Amino acid sequence: MLRKQQFQSGEVLELVPSITFRQLGYWAMTDLVKPSVQNAAGKGSRRIYAWLDLVALQTVADLFDAGASVQRIRKAVRQLRRYSKAHTLAQHLLMVSADGEIYEVLERNKVGQMLSKHAGQTFWISPVGDFARQIEKRLTEKEEHKNSVRSLA
Repeated sequence: MLRKQQFQSGEVLELVPSITFRQLGYWAMTDLVKPSVQNAAGKGSRRIYAWLDLVALQTVADLFDAGASVQRIRKAVRQLRRYSKAHTLAQHLLMVSADGEIYEVLERNKVGQMLSKHAGQTFWISPVGDFARQIEKRLTEKEEHKNSVRSLA
């Protein structure tokens, strides 16, 4: 698990490079993905995000890229937050159907079963566990780089 649990906007953009500063602000303002630790409270204040917020942001970006609607994405974020409180995200896949239903798949080999069970429906599949591992890897690399620069000084 990550050592660091709180991230300011600049750090979020480094760790989730698929989103822009404008998207980050807009998604917070519209409550699509609000920072869990601290929301902006006026000019000059900072948004502070939790680790799960980063996973949610990457999931939102992925679902937008796949063409999912805002309503389905909102539902997926709620489901992700509710699910993650009880389980690890390591192998988690979030499947969003075209009719708005959200299905959580814990094992990749179960995706085929889920798709055949709902034959004819369109699904967007968001590899949440992969996102979580990518973010952890980026953070580890960032910390290692910072430590190597310090050791050179």
